[in-house]
Amino acid sequence: MIDRDETFACRRRLLTGAFAIGLVSAVPSLAEASSASNVPRKRPAKPAPARNLGPPSGPVATRPSATRSLRMQVVNTGERFDGVYWRDGNYVPETLQRLDRVLRDHRSGAITRMDPKLYDMLWEMQQRLDTTEAWRVISAYRTPQTNAAARKKGGVARNSFHLHGQALDVDLTDRSTRAIRQVAVGLQAGGVGQYPRSDFVHIDTGPVRVWG
Repeated sequence: MIDRDETFACRRRLLTGAFAIGLVSAVPSLAEASSASNVPRKRPAKPAPARNLGPPSGPVATRPSATRSLRMQVVNTGERFDGVYWRDGNYVPETLQRLDRVLRDHRSGAITRMDPKLYDMLWEMQQRLDTTEAWRVISAYRTPQTNAAARKKGGVARNSFHLHGQALDVDLTDRSTRAIRQVAVGLQAGGVGQYPRSDFVHIDTGPVRVWG
């Protein structure tokens, strides 16, 4: 005669074993699901906006000369510069440092290293314009704060080359902005923009491009 208690105990052991086997087989799947949920999903990268800036600028095609000199007057500070910045095939370090100070941010007094290629552009431009007048500098180096203030008036780029010491806004008392723009464009040495209302020409050592 079969003992009912023994039969019930046997069935209980069988069910318990089956449940344990099922639980063990499910553990890897649960672990894999948890691991997969913790892996960060990569968002598709947004394409960078296209910028039509033209070809890179090259060196300024300056005519042979033992020395190169410039005359400048900074409109916002009244400071003047008159000196030789190039001698016997080399830039004059002391003169470049002096120019960095003269062309500082006029609002804060902050100084940066200006790109000497700007001086070569001005020097060759004055040769082609056949003038010895001082360049009137309307704007040179700008800090981000000064550039932001200028942007409120309009016509100023957010990432202007002025921020990097690579741009000057200039004019001459004895030559028109149209004539200055023409010779600057002819250099093919950087960016050139004419601002007739403000009566100055922007030059920079960035990619070759023209506006205004």
